[in-house]
Amino acid sequence: MSDDHINSKVKGILQLDPELSSKFSQLVGKSVSEIDIEDIRKVFLEEDSVFTKYLTRLNDERNKPYDFDKDVMKLFAVKSYKDFFKDIRINTELQSCNDLYKKTLEFIQLFNDHCSRTDGWKEMWSFDIRNEPDKPKMEAVISRIFRAMGYAYFNHFPSVAFDSESGTGNGSIDFKISHSDCVIVIEIKRLLNSSLKGTPPIPSYIHGLVRQLPDYAYLKKASYAIYITAQHYSNINRPKNSHDLRIEEIKNLAPEVEDRLKKEIKNFKELKYINVSLVPRGTASTL
Repeated sequence: MSDDHINSKVKGILQLDPELSSKFSQLVGKSVSEIDIEDIRKVFLEEDSVFTKYLTRLNDERNKPYDFDKDVMKLFAVKSYKDFFKDIRINTELQSCNDLYKKTLEFIQLFNDHCSRTDGWKEMWSFDIRNEPDKPKMEAVISRIFRAMGYAYFNHFPSVAFDSESGTGNGSIDFKISHSDCVIVIEIKRLLNSSLKGTPPIPSYIHGLVRQLPDYAYLKKASYAIYITAQHYSNINRPKNSHDLRIEEIKNLAPEVEDRLKKEIKNFKELKYINVSLVPRGTASTL
């Protein structure tokens, strides 16, 4: 859904509700084209009623009602994760672009731990009637959780901009993190995504690394680029058709992509590849 469409819908909700209209009169007074998507995000975070009414309106347009309690698509992720790092001590000192990069990697490690070492992986799977992991969820679900956790983490850094789906004129990068003249771009792909992309066509999990991420890094004049894959299948849960070899394939391609970026982008420093395991795991007592 485009930013303009979101802005238009939210403004419509505000205009229909006198109480909300009063609270957010600044947005109501603007034309849709003048409303920034960041303003909408702040409204969602500050007022549960706005977010609920927005999703209810979307729900009314669907053939099958959306179960807001289960929220399988993680539409409420921004709300449910907003206090995720409240009790975690975070050193917010930033002196250089390298400092921002280290903090970004620290955040990704926390996201990785949440997914692979606690029960976070469950949010990335649909379950059958026996309550067993049955089907991986869409890539958008993973991105929504990453985005929600990113907002919560980088909210500790007032001078840092954490942007999702940042437009480049050539599509959009999943995430862009910036501070002063330092830019870090991040692309996330499900490792199972082997649909063919581009010309000549190549599997999507490769396309994201060798074409999408470099294009975005160049257009944003990034200092760092991070490629993240989310792995649902490994030798542990599907030994006959594991995706472990895809990880090695990406690792082998990454140095060539990094060399290209260093040649094309002034001051580009590093391309980092990180795989996040979403492989179902038992409780600590059964491991």
